[in-house]
Amino acid sequence: MWIVWRKKAILYGPVPLEAWSVSMRHPGIRFFYNRSNSGLPGQNVHAIALDGSGNMWFGTGGGLAKFDGTNWTVYSVSNSGLPDNSVYSMAIDGSGNKWIGTNRNLSRFDGTNWTIFNTSDSGLPNNTILSLAIDGSGNKWIGTFAGLAVYHEGGVVSTGMRRITERPCRTDLF
Repeated sequence: MWIVWRKKAILYGPVPLEAWSVSMRHPGIRFFYNRSNSGLPGQNVHAIALDGSGNMWFGTGGGLAKFDGTNWTVYSVSNSGLPDNSVYSMAIDGSGNKWIGTNRNLSRFDGTNWTIFNTSDSGLPNNTILSLAIDGSGNKWIGTFAGLAVYHEGGVVSTGMRRITERPCRTDLF
């Protein structure tokens, strides 16, 4: 299990007997990762997600990082299609797409391509994306600075019960 605590990403789990003397002060804590001892692009870790291949994804104030257990890959404004380095939230859908909430918009990353959603092209109530969740039907629930939105595949974004585009949002979820 990964935990964010005091600006560190922590891998928490059973500790092998040989590591007991090192971990007595914090039983169960196996590793501390921060900017100085890892590939994390920022010290503050805001979001963590696990993909279907076992990679850990971290959203930080300095960008997005993927950790495969050995190597770190960093995605930032300067080296990828990530539109903003302040990553506040993240979720991974059933197809493996990474949904990334930043200070400036919502992004979808399929491993190669970046798709950007914002107030001017999608009906989002605000461009600051604070939280993300994906329900069993694949709907993306998007918590913004100005309220809640729901994204349905095909580009429909709804806020609350108000219909933004031609397809209504599901009322059985409210």
